[in-house]
Amino acid sequence: MPSTTPCLRIMEPPSPASATTTEALETRDWSALPRDILLCILLKLGPCEIMQGAELVCTTWPRDAVEEPSLWRHIDMGSDSVPLPVKFAVARAAVDRSAGQCEAFSSGICNHDLLFYLVERYG
Repeated sequence: MPSTTPCLRIMEPPSPASATTTEALETRDWSALPRDILLCILLKLGPCEIMQGAELVCTTWPRDAVEEPSLWRHIDMGSDSVPLPVKFAVARAAVDRSAGQCEAFSSGICNHDLLFYLVERYG
């Protein structure tokens, strides 16, 4: 579930060697990133990383990730350690998010249900 807190995150404190005792922790407003830069970052991630990690950074990132079909043109489910039921759900959600623009789908987890789903969406 996406975070409902503002997009301010406290950065790790600097190492003692480079920090002075008067330095305060730095905050960053991650929602202020320009959309093109955010999309560039999200394009470097896979569907699982976007849906289970990046979308949780702040409240504006999920909207950008869901509303941008170009993020979902090439869906590669990879071979990470995500449990199979989650992978199937993520794969279906990624296909839905592509809004008909999916050009390539790669997965080592495909079964007949997922194949039928792909055919129904794009066949």
